[in-house]
Amino acid sequence: MQSSGHITAGTVLSLLLFNAPVAAQESGSMTVGNVTVSVGVGAQMLDLPDIQYLVATDVAVNTAFLGKNDDSADFFDEYGWNIDGSISVPVTDAMSQYQSISLKGFFAKIDDDDKASCTGTAGVNNCALFNIVDIPGTTTFATSGVGESFVSNTSREVDHWGLSLEFKQQIAGEEAYREPGTVSNMGYLALGADIRSIDQGLDMRVTHTSVPINFRYKEDLETRYYGVYAAWGGDYTLPLISQLVSGLGLQSSFMFRGGVYYADTDFSGTSSLPGGLGGAVLDGTLNLSNDDVAFIGGLMLETRKQINSRAAFSLKGGYEYYSYVPKMTYNTFDDADPLGITGTPAALGDDDASSLSASLHLTINLGPDSVFD
Repeated sequence: MQSSGHITAGTVLSLLLFNAPVAAQESGSMTVGNVTVSVGVGAQMLDLPDIQYLVATDVAVNTAFLGKNDDSADFFDEYGWNIDGSISVPVTDAMSQYQSISLKGFFAKIDDDDKASCTGTAGVNNCALFNIVDIPGTTTFATSGVGESFVSNTSREVDHWGLSLEFKQQIAGEEAYREPGTVSNMGYLALGADIRSIDQGLDMRVTHTSVPINFRYKEDLETRYYGVYAAWGGDYTLPLISQLVSGLGLQSSFMFRGGVYYADTDFSGTSSLPGGLGGAVLDGTLNLSNDDVAFIGGLMLETRKQINSRAAFSLKGGYEYYSYVPKMTYNTFDDADPLGITGTPAALGDDDASSLSASLHLTINLGPDSVFD
């Protein structure tokens, strides 16, 4: 599953790069003195840290724990839908000094359902469920017996969204103009203020193969990113296929983008097991928070076909890298444990992440007919 996700995204970007021209967050041309609106729908994949909750312990030698079963493994094997759009308003009509202000936004939703199990074998490996917090003096974990299993069913939902305000300065001269009333993205620089969010929701239910239990774990893990970014973009043409793409009426653009962000993370987790299991108390609630600094950057590409002087269709693809996303380390510690399980308490760690997206866009120039004559 993981490799197919990478192949699909790579194929999209390869087609954009080698079969047609491409543009960044906006269309390949913009109306001078008028508003440009762009709306797109498509798919997105996110590579987020794995969820690891079930713990294998070696009771025979009192080892803390042997490892964890992956729940919701590498998220590149799942994808969801996204919508995005922009409104751009020119602030000057000077052809060699074209400037604009744009409001941009996107929203993506990804759902993932996974099943995992952990089975005790030959009296050596027992599988454990821990309270999200350790309660001093109380047994806060439960284990399965030899040949018995814990089976988890996990639902993970991610909302990924962003909103930015951007100022763009054209850096190409008048030769960048190809049609009356339009400006090519021959070259530009941009600065923007940005807010991003990755909101993760997790709902896990765990059953036992021989004991009628219904352990449940739920969490919310939200990270807000507040920052500024710079971008550089423009048109390009691959020499070997320039005549082909020009004959098809296609245009290519790119945008490199990078920024520094303040990342604010909040975590809330609740574990519950009505009635307990073997005297264990697994009902607990934990709230954590973390502040960090993150870099977010990437490459956006677009293949564009002008329908008429007012409208164009395009295929967009992009890759973005997040230097910081939260990674939850779950509790594997019990100070009342007679077996000597001395793991680590629950904590917020960090990892990186990346996203791939592809979408179809409709761009419309809003203005008087005289502009397009």
